[in-house]
Amino acid sequence: MLYALFRSNVASGAETSEAVEAAALQYLGYVPVSPDLAPFAFDSKYDEITNQRHGTLRKPKLHTDADAGAAGAQLLQQIGSVRTDLRFREDGVHTTVTLRRDVKK
Repeated sequence: MLYALFRSNVASGAETSEAVEAAALQYLGYVPVSPDLAPFAFDSKYDEITNQRHGTLRKPKLHTDADAGAAGAQLLQQIGSVRTDLRFREDGVHTTVTLRRDVKK
């Protein structure tokens, strides 16, 4: 969605991340974000949107671990165990997922 803002000149590649987010909110009604809130920018050389942490669709940056500041990573650090129960019934599969928090003292 940010690509449309840059290609229509609503936002330019020289603008700050905050200005691009304001334009996205005004024209799209929301601000596209990555899960770890890494900022997006427009690369005019390749005519594509790039993410500071994740790269581009053409050339992604792969990581073996989650960004420590990401909300998802913080949530996963709190999980001590995961239990999944499946029950096969006539009308389908009944699934129960139980997450137990790791209580740190």
